[in-house]
Amino acid sequence: MIIWLAHYPRSGGHFLKEVLLRRHWGFAVETLGAGEPPAGTFSGERLPAQEAANCVCFVATSALPRDDTRPALYLIRDGRDALVSYARAQMELEQQNGSSDRSPLFGQTLRDLMTRPEPRGTWSRHVDAWTARPGTAVIRFEDLIRDPTGALLPALNELGIRAAAAPGALPAFERLQAENPLVYRSGKVGAWRQEMPGDLKKLFWEHHGPTARKWGYHLADAHVGDLEDRIRDLQDQVRALKDEIRRNQTDLGKQFEELVAKERVIQDFLQRKKAPTRMQRCLLWMKGKFRGYAPGVLHQYAPRRFRAPRFEPLPEPARWPTLSVVTPSYNQGTFLPYTMRSVLDSKYPSLEYVVMDGGSTDGSRATIESAADRLAYWISERDQGQSDAIQRGFENTRGEIMAWLNSDDLYMRGALRHVGSYFAAHPDVDVVYSHRIVLNCNGKEIGRWLLPEHSDEMLRWADFVPQETLFWRRSIWEKAGGRVDTSLTYAIDWDLLLRFKQAGAKIVRLPVFLGAFRVHADQKTKQAHGPGEHGYEECKRIRNNLHGREVPDKEVCDRIEPYLEEARRYVRRRRFRLVP
Repeated sequence: MIIWLAHYPRSGGHFLKEVLLRRHWGFAVETLGAGEPPAGTFSGERLPAQEAANCVCFVATSALPRDDTRPALYLIRDGRDALVSYARAQMELEQQNGSSDRSPLFGQTLRDLMTRPEPRGTWSRHVDAWTARPGTAVIRFEDLIRDPTGALLPALNELGIRAAAAPGALPAFERLQAENPLVYRSGKVGAWRQEMPGDLKKLFWEHHGPTARKWGYHLADAHVGDLEDRIRDLQDQVRALKDEIRRNQTDLGKQFEELVAKERVIQDFLQRKKAPTRMQRCLLWMKGKFRGYAPGVLHQYAPRRFRAPRFEPLPEPARWPTLSVVTPSYNQGTFLPYTMRSVLDSKYPSLEYVVMDGGSTDGSRATIESAADRLAYWISERDQGQSDAIQRGFENTRGEIMAWLNSDDLYMRGALRHVGSYFAAHPDVDVVYSHRIVLNCNGKEIGRWLLPEHSDEMLRWADFVPQETLFWRRSIWEKAGGRVDTSLTYAIDWDLLLRFKQAGAKIVRLPVFLGAFRVHADQKTKQAHGPGEHGYEECKRIRNNLHGREVPDKEVCDRIEPYLEEARRYVRRRRFRLVP
């Protein structure tokens, strides 16, 4: 891998590349010679062999960047120090050519470097061009001199290079100066204060002040004791802050106007009694009537550390019923290991676990293969979608208790043993589910659904049953047709529950947390609630078929209101430990 090592001339590049990167850390370092083209036209035959060998190689350059996608490490030095040192170096060259008038030559050379862009640009143009480039990590020379390891390691980590502190001490400056006096001239930070003429200090700030201030170099440093200039610098900063505040106020005003307009649209919408979406109904209900763990609302509070709830122990049965769990998955390699671990580490005595992968290309197959000896069955090939994978997975099971767990969700520790014990002790119960925990993509808890006791009437109008907590007996599965509807992609579980109920199932909500539902950007459920969305239309079609007519959304809102009120009362009683 090639990484550009860029810096304006006389900015400490030799110390960084030769002493730190090459000699101290042992990285390969090449130098792009003066006059050669930089990034965009760096010819293929000039690339070091390390790129083909997949090794890290730094290519040092002081040229301006061109179109290029390679990462870069940019070393920035106070422009006044860099320009003074650069002018001294050019003055030495002039002296070698026969000139002996040092002061005028130095002052004019320094003025030219400040104001006339050479091929590599002025100091501020060079800094702005490199630091604005994507994929560039920046190190300040002053920080590098103060603490070389502490300044360099974070920049290497930002570029994806994992480097530990190198052993041994760095060479002293005197030794480096003895080796190369032309490169290591004074070894000081801020030498410009004594070497830069007063008029050029002001000239530098006129041409390069914005860039210098951006990177922490201040005008006040140039005129110690000059109160007028210090005040002018502070006034410039105040004006800049006022401009920024004014811009922010303008943006906030626009945002406020947009929010007022949106609120007006919502109020008009409600006054016309047009039905909101299913998720909007829940949010509006929660805003007006509920403060707590609302069913139907995914984001309820700021992410916090997830602590798995404990289960009250149930008597262990004489014989554990066999339990079959199917996990459908496609390109969920980020979350699949956690899902599988929550099942396989459950220590359920009679578990049958099946994983149906739809031919993922993100490493999911390797995750499944690593646990293949603990699986009853698995396959990784293209399928017709989630419902097809679930159906084919159940065709390879024989368990008395059945469930499916999506590849981004989790079972709580002890959940499967709790379910098995409950079914063994309650042979009259056909289906169970529980409360829900909501997690974000980083595994932080962002909500909980606390559900009241099961309502068959509620089930006819909407589905608040958390799918990842749903378990049922094979006997009721077979009575309900022994299948999931493979034409569905969103409301698979609601359709199955309705058929269970039509087959005479007794459904119970357990007062525990059996599973966790994960919210993330690629989630199907998160994107399916609005009118015209596939999930919304599926639910509407199922509801209309169940009732034999077109059911208005307003009627659905009215029908689920009693259940939501019961949920509010349940949460209140639970807070006072009046109900489990």
